[in-house]
Amino acid sequence: MSVQLVDYIVDEHHIDIDANCLKIVKEMIIASSNIAKEKSAKEKLFLYDIVANGRTGIDVDKLLESMRVMDNEIKNVIIMLKILENYFCVCRVTNDFRTRSYHPEIVCNSC
Repeated sequence: MSVQLVDYIVDEHHIDIDANCLKIVKEMIIASSNIAKEKSAKEKLFLYDIVANGRTGIDVDKLLESMRVMDNEIKNVIIMLKILENYFCVCRVTNDFRTRSYHPEIVCNSC
């Protein structure tokens, strides 16, 4: 199905692409299927695993999206920690102020 989609896109939009490059792209798409042939590109064979992840089962797109989501969540956690730090600082100062104002030290020189 994906190979047919590539053919459709190339034909429909009149994309000028080298036949050998198109062949390699199609090979990368079907690399993990049962109908996969011998890989014509001998260099950078890792690209076949990135595009078609049937051997490893790693979905690179999903992995990258998860990393983006985690990055945003980490930023949100850092912001919340800064807010909590400020809140506790205000509470500490308020408590210190109350302790000093309601319980002043008694200085008695005549005692």
